[in-house]
Amino acid sequence: MKTSWAHALVDTSVNLTVLPILGLAITKLAVLKISEITPWRNRRAFPVVPIAGRVDDREIAERVRAACAISRAFGIPFVNTHKGLLEVARNGESVRASFFLFGNTVRGALLISVSVVSGYFVVRAPNDPGFTPADLSRFTFLIAILVAHAISLAVFQHEIRVWDQKMADITAICLCFVVLSHCWKLARGKEGVLATEYYSSVLRARLGDFATTSDSFIGSERKASVLRHVASVQKDLTMRSGSVLSDGVSAIPDAAKAIILLLERLVEERWLGLLDLPDTLESEQVIQSSVERTSRRDGFIVIGGSAAAALMVGVAGATGLPVTAAIPAALIFLLGPAMLWGGRRLGMSPKVVLGSMANSMTGAGAAETPSARGESGNT
Repeated sequence: MKTSWAHALVDTSVNLTVLPILGLAITKLAVLKISEITPWRNRRAFPVVPIAGRVDDREIAERVRAACAISRAFGIPFVNTHKGLLEVARNGESVRASFFLFGNTVRGALLISVSVVSGYFVVRAPNDPGFTPADLSRFTFLIAILVAHAISLAVFQHEIRVWDQKMADITAICLCFVVLSHCWKLARGKEGVLATEYYSSVLRARLGDFATTSDSFIGSERKASVLRHVASVQKDLTMRSGSVLSDGVSAIPDAAKAIILLLERLVEERWLGLLDLPDTLESEQVIQSSVERTSRRDGFIVIGGSAAAALMVGVAGATGLPVTAAIPAALIFLLGPAMLWGGRRLGMSPKVVLGSMANSMTGAGAAETPSARGESGNT
């Protein structure tokens, strides 16, 4: 049955309206369910630990041995036994690895499905230069699917960052072992000071992440108390790591003592007693991870602008432009999720994505102009 232009326009309106909204609704429901079960914390729900992102068991054991060695060397006793510390370190790294796998599985599934839909469209594209109503329906269906996937990817990427901050207590425990390991290497002259300073700063930021985003602290007064205490702890750790930078090895015992006590208290979940400090700070401002976040406004500008530009390409195709002029613009949709996902690593930005789309559309239009002129000249 031949598709009419009226039918194709109705399909276009339905595709560009219903599918993105449906994708957003499904994504929100999935996020709500995942937030309840947090599968990466449950071995039975998410038992697979990937090789990528997993810390080798020998390295974990080496970190624990270094922590115990520095404890004995400077007379700073651990409450936990060596076996208990090893179990704590392994559990922490297992949770981190499971979360790594979960996040990349979600991203990979969305991107693979986008690639499959795009490939299907390219394979089914007609060879003749005419743009039929059926082509318009398929093209706008592709647009709607890509927009829905881009929205889902943006929502999941935001939630993955939030979940990562909410499990920062686990990361902080793992980082305590890392900092103690580097302190031990520094004390033996096998490493410089900067590695210890770097991981100490990451540890301080992760403490702030958890205190700021965790839902475990009920009530504004309790939350404010935790934030004040964590801010005091961060200030104290900053001062101690600064002493290591200025005084070198002689300041390691003082810094190691604070990290060992912090590790014990984190395991006990004593978030109002991480260190024995008076909460003299009146401010509740804490240091958080300085992770570059893509602007949500710019993200939706890219999604909306791409959909509008692609729709214009479809309309232009309906007036006589070949399908080959529309395919480059459709491929630009792959840059939207790449920008939302990779950001700085891929060198993407909303400006770059919109510029790429403008260039592709300009190039497609320029390719048609000479032939059109040639035909008119022959006439």
